[in-house]
Amino acid sequence: RLLLGRFFIPGSCVTHRKLGYRAVILACEPWCTANSEWQAENGVGKLREGQHQPFYHCLPDEREHHEQVAFLAEEELEESSFAFPVQNSLADSLLLRCQALGAYLPGPRLVQTLQLQRSGVQFKVPLPQFGSS
Repeated sequence: RLLLGRFFIPGSCVTHRKLGYRAVILACEPWCTANSEWQAENGVGKLREGQHQPFYHCLPDEREHHEQVAFLAEEELEESSFAFPVQNSLADSLLLRCQALGAYLPGPRLVQTLQLQRSGVQFKVPLPQFGSS
């Protein structure tokens, strides 16, 4: 259950509460799993709930945010009815658009990665594979 977070599941569209950019959830960690240097650089200790809250791997809308992938605390996110669809170069390779939901469903590559996460493997965003060797 913790892999689903408290409020968001993979495919949910959200907005960043302070910065306003749109994003789609890929996966959740039950707490901040980033190293202490990353946590210090990103102000995790200044958050109301700090590192002891779900953190989400997200694909931000590239028109509004410069990072291709973001790792965000639950308190930084809010559900958004206008966030769908998100423009991100990884979205089509990992997610299936669901117009009726105004959100996404996990695609086969993301489902496989989430299954690995549930078995104890650390989540890593599955990047597209170009060509074959």
